[in-house]
Amino acid sequence: MSGSASQRVDPILTRPAATAESITILGNAKYFNDVELEESIEFDGYGYELEVMVPFRDNMQLRFILPAYTTGKATLIDPPTGERIRIKGPSGTFDYPQILFDHQIRHEATDDFNAAYFLGYGKSAGRWGKLDTTHGDIYNHQGNLFRVGAKADGLTNDGSIRWLSNAGLRIYQGSDDLNPAQTGDNFVHFDWSGALVFNDVSNWVYPIAELTYSGDLGRYNAVHLFPQVVVPVGDKIHLKAGAPLGLSGDGERWGVRLQLSLQL
Repeated sequence: MSGSASQRVDPILTRPAATAESITILGNAKYFNDVELEESIEFDGYGYELEVMVPFRDNMQLRFILPAYTTGKATLIDPPTGERIRIKGPSGTFDYPQILFDHQIRHEATDDFNAAYFLGYGKSAGRWGKLDTTHGDIYNHQGNLFRVGAKADGLTNDGSIRWLSNAGLRIYQGSDDLNPAQTGDNFVHFDWSGALVFNDVSNWVYPIAELTYSGDLGRYNAVHLFPQVVVPVGDKIHLKAGAPLGLSGDGERWGVRLQLSLQL
């Protein structure tokens, strides 16, 4: 295994504003604990997701996100039986299959930092995008997801630290059984994440400190500290591992995230 302090290393969640240099595939695996949904709580389980980034015209790219599978057990609260149910299917929890467009508008070489905005759309796609339950209900099988936001990244401390920040809105329209605040099927979540990548600690492993927020700035506010490490395997493959730790009363209490990044 080998790495280089000059190569770009990205966190698991916070996306760089700089577009990918070539087609890049991200394979994500996660274990989560105590996730809240609209009709069930204490959802513990695991899932898989695939993301493909396709750059074009030097400063643009498309991102395709496919939540491949989610499974676990949760406590039913609607109806309020307290029964432990099984939830599983080719879907995510708060994610639909999505397509996003990124446009980089500032470049580090001339502006000292990278900046971009993004627009996205997602929805259930037939079989892909629904979660079956053992009490006969179906979660996450309808509705639309609209996304808009901005990204920035750059170097500081003489290049020894790369900083990244993402901010955006997730606008859910006509969703079903997803809203943890239980305020209806139409709701908005604000997403923010920031990360510091420490480039000079080692030539083969990169520690990263990441902080994330997701919520409605009211009844539901999930804050997580997300320490992680990235191990480059050559120049094209990065192995990443981290553990989100809940800092608020909402969202999962803790979890495990694994990611394989492959640049073609």
